Amino acid sequence: MLTNNTKMSALLRTPQDEAVLILSSPKRREILKEGPPQNIRNNILGKGAYGTVIKAVYKAKPVAVKIVKNLGDCNHQTMRNESHVLGWKHANIVRIFKVEITMNFAIVIMERFLGHSLQKILDCMELPLKHRVYIGLDVLAALMYCHKRNLLHMDVKPKNVMITWGNNNENWSNKCYTCKLCDFGSSVKITEQTTAVKGIIKGTVRYMAPEALKEEYLHSSADIYSLGMTLWQMKYRHLPYDWLECNEIVAYQVVKNNLRPTACSSQKAANNNNQAIVPSSRQSCYSKTLVDVSKNSLKNVQNILKPPKTTLTSSKGNFDGNHSQKSIRKPFEDLNIVAKSSENVKCNVSRANRMYPDTMFQIGDEAIYVDPIKEQKYDDLYIKCWDNDCSRRPSGKDLRRDLKELL
Repeated sequence: MLTNNTKMSALLRTPQDEAVLILSSPKRREILKEGPPQNIRNNILGKGAYGTVIKAVYKAKPVAVKIVKNLGDCNHQTMRNESHVLGWKHANIVRIFKVEITMNFAIVIMERFLGHSLQKILDCMELPLKHRVYIGLDVLAALMYCHKRNLLHMDVKPKNVMITWGNNNENWSNKCYTCKLCDFGSSVKITEQTTAVKGIIKGTVRYMAPEALKEEYLHSSADIYSLGMTLWQMKYRHLPYDWLECNEIVAYQVVKNNLRPTACSSQKAANNNNQAIVPSSRQSCYSKTLVDVSKNSLKNVQNILKPPKTTLTSSKGNFDGNHSQKSIRKPFEDLNIVAKSSENVKCNVSRANRMYPDTMFQIGDEAIYVDPIKEQKYDDLYIKCWDNDCSRRPSGKDLRRDLKELL
């Protein structure tokens, strides 16, 4: 029988044999002039519209290097924002060692470790309450550190939370990992004389607070709102508002009608429409920023309800995420699994509360016990975080206290 820590360990470990790219001064100048080096396929950690992230070694330390083509003021500002945390040392923030910007390319050199993003973890496994709380506390510690130094992150979401195996600083016996907040490209600096800032923010629309969508004055409570969305997603494993196709609709409904994500709405979408949609085909939709949305007209926007697929796909073949036989289900044998469903694999907590005082759900080879009372308190916490009135959202200290009470 596999334990939570065994499964998490298997997911976070990565191969040790890799080609070494030394980031000497000449090599950095070459990258800044010509872009990512050729023949580095095995060194690529990620690639997308933002640029390329590769593995390398800098001053005898394993690092990740983000290489971004300098296409205009927007990219230029993003790279400058990354430098807000340059040289910071905090256990829950990915360290930035160097930021260099030229007319052609820009690079960010940051720490590298064994692990994956929280989004990938959620795509592969369900998290019991205690681990959702552990992760929430780690992210909150990073945010409180930023806020104390007059910095708003403004893009808190599972993709920007890295989970690395080991380094448990809280002395929790069943926590063998550390969460690190990354990607400060949307961060905003607040001056010591003010407690708020106003302007166009680049955060991801589906995690943004209403005041950010309206380009109003922003406080640290805007990050608390995004953390609340992340707490919700850790429980239900849906992308926020996954029953809505367009970010324009999401932004409008959040601002005008106080829309918030619910597991019930996602399930109704699945029940009302038999046509499946692959999340990867909507990736650009979920990652769009407010700047991207403002460029599009709402004239022809439609509210499209489409259900998620119910299968997972890997190099070993397809299998049903809910009904696979234990004898053939090997969740972490192949780490190239692509999640085709963000469907919640647990029963609704209120339903569990009606049926059993303490309900056990079997997930893969591991039993997960659900305490309906604590789950309801967890729900109440993230609902407080996304209150439409930013003054009624909990402070970092209050949220930390309430999360610890769930352990």
